[in-house]
Amino acid sequence: MSNKVLRSTGSMALVCAGGLALTGCFGPTYGTGVTATDQLFDDLNNAISLGDRTPPPRINYTPRPDIVRPADPNNLPPPQESIATASGQWPESPEEQRARVRREADEGLRDPNFIANRRDAEAIGASEGPDRVQASAVRRVYLTDPPVEYRQPAETAAYGDLGPTESEKERAAKRAQGEKTGWRRFLPF
Repeated sequence: MSNKVLRSTGSMALVCAGGLALTGCFGPTYGTGVTATDQLFDDLNNAISLGDRTPPPRINYTPRPDIVRPADPNNLPPPQESIATASGQWPESPEEQRARVRREADEGLRDPNFIANRRDAEAIGASEGPDRVQASAVRRVYLTDPPVEYRQPAETAAYGDLGPTESEKERAAKRAQGEKTGWRRFLPF
């Protein structure tokens, strides 16, 4: 190598090293007194470390006070009535509501116009709620359901044969065009 190339390479390396050194000096501290680069390396070091070096702070446990006992244990207020009778805001107890909704859902299976209420579905604990009765194989429940005779497959219909997948069809089309498929497309020959 000539001296000119060596000198220009050395000066360029010094300029780059000086620039990198200066960028660390002038980084923002965001009010913490620590530059962003130092904070980044500290966070990475903490993330990679296998254990915490500082012990957790001790918790100062204090004993709980004693239970407050009534002055006269024989003179206690009467127990609360059931929720359904204690408040006018509860026309029926949750248990009664759950039983009513289940009974209506069972009756709705025989009614083609039955649509369950979402609020009632949540009351019985159903996550999806029976929004629509599933179509029966024997009868047509909704007008949008296909007629019963259309639900029976033909004797000549292929059952269980799904055919080629879309990716297989794409690969076959590329092979027909002469394109390489799979890992062979990365090879230069």
